[in-house]
Amino acid sequence: MTAITAVTTFILTEATDTDLQRLDTAMRDRRKALAEIRAAAVVVGAAATTRNLSPKYMNGLSGTVESIQGKVAYLKLDEHSTEELRAQYSRRFPVPDGVKTYSLPAGIPLTCLTVTAS
Repeated sequence: MTAITAVTTFILTEATDTDLQRLDTAMRDRRKALAEIRAAAVVVGAAATTRNLSPKYMNGLSGTVESIQGKVAYLKLDEHSTEELRAQYSRRFPVPDGVKTYSLPAGIPLTCLTVTAS
């Protein structure tokens, strides 16, 4: 039995409310640590994909990090993501017709980017 299988079985069959609260806290802490690890990997010139953003249509867009200011990065979308964003007809991010790549005017939190290549 793998560790994750054992943990899942424990949660489903034996965990008390106190156990579940401890697990919830541990998972929240781990998610925060993973977000910080992702943020630390973001550098200018890196290829990155967006995640955990609102509105949801902003998730999954990919491009190149153009600059970093504090805890946000400015992303230049690749051609595919530019087309996806254009199709959303967003008032916030109006992508003009004929534009192949688009630099997002708003910064993306570093914790909401996953580096795919640098």
